Amino acid sequence: MRLGFFEIQLRRSPLILLFTQLLGAICKLKEYSTVITMFKAMDSKGIRPDLITFSTIINCFYQMGKVDFGFAVVGNIFKSGFEPNIVIFNTLLKGLFKENRVKHAIKLFNKMTENGYTCSDFTYGTMVDGLGKTGNVDQAIKLFDLTIEMGVEPITITYNALMDGYCFQGRMAEATKMLHLMVVRGCEPNVISYSFLINGYCKAKKLDEAM
Repeated sequence: MRLGFFEIQLRRSPLILLFTQLLGAICKLKEYSTVITMFKAMDSKGIRPDLITFSTIINCFYQMGKVDFGFAVVGNIFKSGFEPNIVIFNTLLKGLFKENRVKHAIKLFNKMTENGYTCSDFTYGTMVDGLGKTGNVDQAIKLFDLTIEMGVEPITITYNALMDGYCFQGRMAEATKMLHLMVVRGCEPNVISYSFLINGYCKAKKLDEAM
């Protein structure tokens, strides 16, 4: 049974709340090894982490390119009576793609859906982005089309990832078509969207289109 937000909050002591806030602040400073050292010190002092604490640690391992350590933390989450949430799985997916472990990312994504997790638009965006950046653009497109069929509206990062993938492969007509689709579906392009297209046209030596 998944724990609800308020149930988790009730289980949080003032001390763990303070430590979690501190770890989060240090993580934002990119002092990831310090966060992990403090986390180990908490455990030795008998201060039991909660789901948010675990999520912070997994994020640190992702940032450090050590996603396997993040999966080890998932085991501790279950042992502590919690269950990983979609935010944690999103981080693990990003970590796998960061290490170019595409098959593992696809396997994890499929396992999430099989086990009844409701994927967010960010989850689909992460998958499309990861597939696109690792050269699996056609797979990314299939997932993109599937999300639309499921009624999940793609976000800016998703469209950008597909445009980036198309541009990388020199498929500029398809990249431009993706920008038009983005606008039609009411998703606002940002500077990254146009930067991908400009860069793609320049690489294809189509300077007039780039201008």
